[in-house]
Amino acid sequence: LKNVYENWLAFWYLAKYPDEAYRWLNPQYDLPRPSAERMRNRIEHSTSSDKTKLLGFYQELNRFAHTNPVAVLDRYRVVEGEPGIKVGVEYDADKFSACCYALSLWIGNMLDTISSWIEEDHEWHSTYEDIMNEIIEYLENNKPDDVENSA
Repeated sequence: LKNVYENWLAFWYLAKYPDEAYRWLNPQYDLPRPSAERMRNRIEHSTSSDKTKLLGFYQELNRFAHTNPVAVLDRYRVVEGEPGIKVGVEYDADKFSACCYALSLWIGNMLDTISSWIEEDHEWHSTYEDIMNEIIEYLENNKPDDVENSA
């Protein structure tokens, strides 16, 4: 998701600053691309709250992109008294539910952001409202236990 976010920022950044496209087209080390923060600050935002939302998205995505105890400790296992590292996929219904919840939450956030870019009288908004109502209903009915405790 972080790559999608950064590519989205790059799209809007290059839409405003097309003369900087060479930074992406020429892979030389001495032509670094601007950071996500710089791109976010230089693109045009409809409102200051949109800019704040984007910063929040980025901070949340960074939690998944950087190593932290939550990511590492999940791989550690003790089997028959012996420590080890888990390799491969293991299905866990609670974690799957939490992932579905998180993805639905992010889809809702993305749709919310997109809605501010589309003219209010466009037919897209009627579809958007129906979809958002379904997402909200799903989120209300499928909230993982640990989400309620962390709020």
